[in-house]
Amino acid sequence: MATITTGNGPAKATKHKPEPRPKTPREPKATKPPVQKEPPAPAWASPVKPSLVLLPPKARGLKARRRAVRQAMLMSLGMLGLTAAAYVVVLAGTAGAQAELDKEKTITNQATAYLAQNRDVQNYADGFIERKVAVGTALEDDVAHSRVVQAIYGANSVGAVFTSIKTAPADSPCMSSSPFAPSTSLGCVDVAGKAPNVEAVAQLVASLNKNKDMLAEPYLTESTVTEGGISFKFTVGHTSQALSLKGDKFKPSPEELSSIDSPTAATDSAATGTETQGASK
Repeated sequence: MATITTGNGPAKATKHKPEPRPKTPREPKATKPPVQKEPPAPAWASPVKPSLVLLPPKARGLKARRRAVRQAMLMSLGMLGLTAAAYVVVLAGTAGAQAELDKEKTITNQATAYLAQNRDVQNYADGFIERKVAVGTALEDDVAHSRVVQAIYGANSVGAVFTSIKTAPADSPCMSSSPFAPSTSLGCVDVAGKAPNVEAVAQLVASLNKNKDMLAEPYLTESTVTEGGISFKFTVGHTSQALSLKGDKFKPSPEELSSIDSPTAATDSAATGTETQGASK
């Protein structure tokens, strides 16, 4: 607001200064805690710092010994605990193995008792298998003579007439044109008959010699001129193709052969198991 003043001079308008605004109060600053300075560490003249030990040397040694004894006892107790834990583990494994062994022994004893109870049946079965072995062995060299006779007649292309065909004894080998060569025949047959002429007999022997699968070593032993032609006799061997193979039907299987000794093996295994259990105890 302006005010006008009068006086000797011209009137001048004066301006009033505005009143100052009140200042907003400021928050007081937080007081900082005083910094406490640690006193400097004393500097020792020697690298070994002094210590205050009021116990006599004897008491200090006794305390050290007690501490050592206590540590040794703790270590001993720890080792004893580890040993006990290992023993428990081993004992549990041994008990499990012993239980399995007892179970197997029980099964073996039951099987042995069953075999002993049915021993007569087993003996009969063993005897039957042994008889099959004997029959199969006896028929290993059995010859199908019909095959041999059929092969001889098949080689007769000259019109010869056979009057006799006999099996030679087993201990009489077939005669051969090569006496020093090993014989290839398993048996021998004596044949007698008649032919129109000598050439027919020679052709018959040559034809028999061509059949290498069934026949072997045909050998003319006798030829006589008669009114009706030529009477002849010859021997001829047969190979393994003439075998009847009947023995194969009677041969027991490997399972049957192994079953003959199975009761003895079961008894031996039971005895071995008993000895093993006694040794483990």
